[in-house]
Amino acid sequence: MSLLRHSGAALLGALALPVGALALAVRPDWREGLLERLGSRTQSATGAVWLHGASVGEAALMARLQPGLMEMGFPVTASLFTPTGCRRFRELVGGVDCSLAPLDHPWLVDRVVSTL
Repeated sequence: MSLLRHSGAALLGALALPVGALALAVRPDWREGLLERLGSRTQSATGAVWLHGASVGEAALMARLQPGLMEMGFPVTASLFTPTGCRRFRELVGGVDCSLAPLDHPWLVDRVVSTL
């Protein structure tokens, strides 16, 4: 990570902390999956394909892709933006790792990518 990108990310993170804390206090439902949003993921299998979508509609499409990828020998891990999308994906495809997408911050995305 370059020094400028690192410094910008640190400044943005520091400025966003009070706003984020207030938002979580006002909207307790946003706490669902907070650790996943902060980049906490389980280690996936080597060579896994990461399917990523926005919500319920994409979850259904991802569920249709999963069997073909598994047949070709690729383990699958998935992420979605919404908790409802994750629940739907888990209903359609049991046994596949699915979590909420990380917040769009370089440190958090780098953490997820390095874990996957």
